[in-house]
Amino acid sequence: MELNSETALVVTGGAGFIGSNFIREVNDLGVNKIIIVDSFVNNPEKWRNLIGLDYHTVSDIKAFYGLFANEEMDLSPIKCFIHLGGRADTRADMDTVHNLNYMSSINYLSLCAELNIPMYYASSAATYGNTDLFIDNIDLLNMLEPNNAYGMSKHMFDLLVMRQDVMREICCGMKFFNVYGPGEMHKGNMASIIGRILNTDDYLALYHVDGWERDFIYVEDVVNIIIHFIKNDTRGLINVGSGVASSWEDIYNSLIKIDPDLGDYLNLIKNPKTLPDFFNTDYQRYSKADISKLRDSGYKKKISSLTDGIKRYKNAL
Repeated sequence: MELNSETALVVTGGAGFIGSNFIREVNDLGVNKIIIVDSFVNNPEKWRNLIGLDYHTVSDIKAFYGLFANEEMDLSPIKCFIHLGGRADTRADMDTVHNLNYMSSINYLSLCAELNIPMYYASSAATYGNTDLFIDNIDLLNMLEPNNAYGMSKHMFDLLVMRQDVMREICCGMKFFNVYGPGEMHKGNMASIIGRILNTDDYLALYHVDGWERDFIYVEDVVNIIIHFIKNDTRGLINVGSGVASSWEDIYNSLIKIDPDLGDYLNLIKNPKTLPDFFNTDYQRYSKADISKLRDSGYKKKISSLTDGIKRYKNAL
């Protein structure tokens, strides 16, 4: 599928972190026939991500549902649906994420099936839980054990889509790992630890526990991958990560390498006897994407190293 001035898109979560970065990039390709679907109720500062973007209109979720349910909007020009919206909170309760992540995704999927257009949707590495199985093979989905409601809500939708041939034919599920970069700070405590460090002058403690590592990927790389999927009509369920697991000590070392002054208020605490409540039993202690399928899809660009990504993030602030 081509992305140019004639391409019409719907982007849910378009005012959010990944969504706004995606729109900014496709604007550079000439794409501006974009309907943004988003909510600002829980993120009143998120509107700032819309500054500088070129789009057709912004609709809240209920209004958009009403427009297509009552056939008040001609959606036939829409060629692609990018579903990045939802509740990205690993501490949210099941009722909340079931409604905002699972049920809303089903409604969008029904629309895409009716219009016979592709749907590129945000899944998550949280679907893997605390396991060493990070292979994006749909035949292994039943083996996954998410350890929080957010991960389960994403897993449920993956299962729904990938079990049905007709849905697999129009869907590309993107299992995002730990994405960081500009435009994330409206997420509060759900913003990346990298973002929280780079966007504050307050004293911060960074807790390193041996064996606890995450796969971090810079948002510009994520956006490039999404665009690659769209241009190449990619389908299936695919990991979107760097393929590298980094510890909190690795993050600390990268930050200090880039800006030694960060050491004045950043304290690395190794293997503490006690941890903040956030690191409870629901916390995902390890992740590392198997990106074989991503590479097999034809994506050849180099994915930023942790240090390079942090450097680009800092330069963008």
